[in-house]
Order: sequence, then C-alpha cells, then structure tokens
Amino acid sequence: MIEFENAAVDVPPFGRMLLYSDGAVEVGDPAVKIYAQDDFDAFIREAGPSDALIDRTLERARALRGGG
Repeated sequence: MIEFENAAVDVPPFGRMLLYSDGAVEVGDPAVKIYAQDDFDAFIREAGPSDALIDRTLERARALRGGG
C-alpha cells in the first residue's frame, strides 16, 4: 500500500492550481538527460501566471523529448 498525506489548500477567487502528473515533469531523452522536479519548478516559476500555461507545459514536454 502506498502511504499518502491529506492536505487542504485555500485557492483564492480567480486563483489557479496546477495539477500534473510525473509525465509533465520527468521528460527528456534518456540518452541525454531526464528532467526532474527542480527543472519543472523552475519552468513554472519563470512562466508565471498565464492563460497559456497548459499549452506552454505541453510544448516544453514535446520539445524536451525531441518531438518538436
């Protein structure tokens, strides 16, 4: 059984919460580099709040795995 912890988070009106899987984080070419959580955190901080964040995240994943 996998242990997990419950938590509560207050999201203010018009605030945003980004939910993602490890597929958004652990991307890249295994022969070169697999990016990790720290890399993804930096990407999100640099991206800032944006209506296009989902599109930018998908573009990043495709680019890092060599798919454009």
